[in-house]
Amino acid sequence: MKQRGFSTIILIIIIGFFIVGAMGYFVFTNWQGSATQPLKIAPLSAPTQPSAPQTTVTPPPAIQQTPPPENNSGPTGIVLPSDCKVAGSKGDIDPSSKSSSEPAGYVLGDNEWLVDCGSRNSDARGTLGPVLEQQGWKFCDSQTATGHWFINGIITGIIESAGTSYPFRVTQRSGISCHS
Repeated sequence: MKQRGFSTIILIIIIGFFIVGAMGYFVFTNWQGSATQPLKIAPLSAPTQPSAPQTTVTPPPAIQQTPPPENNSGPTGIVLPSDCKVAGSKGDIDPSSKSSSEPAGYVLGDNEWLVDCGSRNSDARGTLGPVLEQQGWKFCDSQTATGHWFINGIITGIIESAGTSYPFRVTQRSGISCHS
């Protein structure tokens, strides 16, 4: 009888393993009692490169260039302060350029003017610079005794005079930016 009890125990253990194994299978495969769908495999295709995002590039607006007129009554596009006046233009001699080595002095050319602001002549850039910027001119640079501003294709230079006794020089030329 002991033999028969031992065989029964072994049989119960084997059946238990089958039941536990079957339950584990259905739990882990999410079996819900319905027929399973066959697995569909998509055909392989060649890898594709991601396309670049489509962007619209708008070109910058064209810069309107207005060449400075030759020998007019004053610099183009500049309204001088009320206490300043144009004191000379093309063909006139810059009195501050006269010296013993060059008695004739510097003769003003096209698009050059002498501007007299009285006691403020010795600080031409400090006098006219803020006025230009208020009128929409863009400051470009300042070098020894010279400053430059730009607007609408015109570069204006202000050249300091030799002192309050002499007017300072204003020059204009065409350009597409400050440094052209």
